[in-house]
Amino acid sequence: MAEHPKGLMLILSFLYLFHMPLFVFVSGAVYSYQYEMLGKRYGLKRMISTKTKRLLIPYLFFGFVVMLPLMVCCGFRESFVDYAYNGIFLSKDSRHLWFVLMLFEVFIVFWVMRKIVEIIKLPKWTLLVLSFVLMLLSSKIPYIFQLNMTAKYLFWFAIGYDFMMHKDNYKMFVLGVLFPGMILMLYLIENQHLNVRVPLFATVTALAGIMLIYTISSKMRGGNSAIGLVVKNSFGIYLIHVPIIYLMFYGFHGFSISPYLFSLIVFLISIGISIVLTIAFRRVGLKCLIGE
Repeated sequence: MAEHPKGLMLILSFLYLFHMPLFVFVSGAVYSYQYEMLGKRYGLKRMISTKTKRLLIPYLFFGFVVMLPLMVCCGFRESFVDYAYNGIFLSKDSRHLWFVLMLFEVFIVFWVMRKIVEIIKLPKWTLLVLSFVLMLLSSKIPYIFQLNMTAKYLFWFAIGYDFMMHKDNYKMFVLGVLFPGMILMLYLIENQHLNVRVPLFATVTALAGIMLIYTISSKMRGGNSAIGLVVKNSFGIYLIHVPIIYLMFYGFHGFSISPYLFSLIVFLISIGISIVLTIAFRRVGLKCLIGE
């Protein structure tokens, strides 16, 4: 297969400027809806218990039972012991599962921060300031147990939380950040500055991407069975699709095939099998392994 076709790299570059902040933003928005609007105000003990079932158990299962043997047996990593300890336990190389552990920690840290703000009677926007400071300091935090990534992405969780409470107040902000942010994104992609090291640029491009997706999704009307199927099984898809992709790359290694065609095949097969396996987990009574 040809390596790094330009079209695919442009799409990848565009998505990587904002896709992870977007996922955390959505998590913060959903949590805000549950906490502020539905009144589901759990204590810390219940929060830890709930997120352990939702996030930590899937992390441990897919880390040690799925990714560990896959990565070593397929030759992507050399040692079972080293990868089990450093890769999964310390989460230094947990592949896509880093997001699951990071999100678990974000929920706990945000709960504690919000409780402190409420006790001291500080305005809620203080959460945005504190989380932004942590984001700036995240590079100084050791890369272990995803602590540095928790500090890095906590800000996006706080943004999503605040956005859900004050959507009307964000309308002008959306318009103000979307246009200049998209111009900056196009500039960075065109000049191949994909690893944005300037915090201001990284923040603006991520905000622009989030606001773009929000603007598009807010204009969509009507139901779609395919989208509904993906949404219903989204977390299972996230957990399962990466191992399938690794297996397909391992199995098709050395074959001559168009990168565009191969990417389409991998996308369709990984999503399809992930949905089937997610449904199967539910039906055989193992939904706890997919966070349900």
